[in-house]
Amino acid sequence: GITLENVSFSYQDKQVFNQVSFRFEPKGIHFLVGPSGSGKSTLLNLILGVYVPHEGRIVFDQANEELEQDTIGYVPQKVTFFNTSLRSNLLMGRTVSNQQIKEVCTALNIWEVIQQLPKGLDTVYGEDIKLSNGQIRRLAVARALLSGAHWILLDRENQAYLMTCLRELRDHSFIIVTHTSDMIQANDRVIEVQSL
Repeated sequence: GITLENVSFSYQDKQVFNQVSFRFEPKGIHFLVGPSGSGKSTLLNLILGVYVPHEGRIVFDQANEELEQDTIGYVPQKVTFFNTSLRSNLLMGRTVSNQQIKEVCTALNIWEVIQQLPKGLDTVYGEDIKLSNGQIRRLAVARALLSGAHWILLDRENQAYLMTCLRELRDHSFIIVTHTSDMIQANDRVIEVQSL
């Protein structure tokens, strides 16, 4: 899991978190909800290590601290892909078998789309590729999963079809910022960020 221990954080004179203690249990889906400016994206950035708490700390369950950042994948609100092959975009320099790529992309229901492209995984992104926003989001999640991450953080997710896919990935843990409640189900964990 991921544990916040007495975490405080401010932007100059605006305090966002004050002595917050909370634990994200592994596996399952955690939704961060709350009005704009309540600290949802800030909390993601603290977990990612982009921001450092002014007080307190964030603890990962791994005993080896070097594993911390390797256990987290991030899908930002605006996804960036490079003008290179889809394979290179998905792997980002890592060595992963074609079978693993196929399994992850199949789980996210994007494999058939890739197979229909002119050169499959070797099709260059940006050249004669027309993908929907939902397909691009699923490719971004595939990239995060192929990094070996145990935790996937998604900022401002609103793709209902992607959520259907994520619910099938029971061995992973997801922390999702959302502005809508219609994707939340009974078994999900909902965190009201402003009440932390």
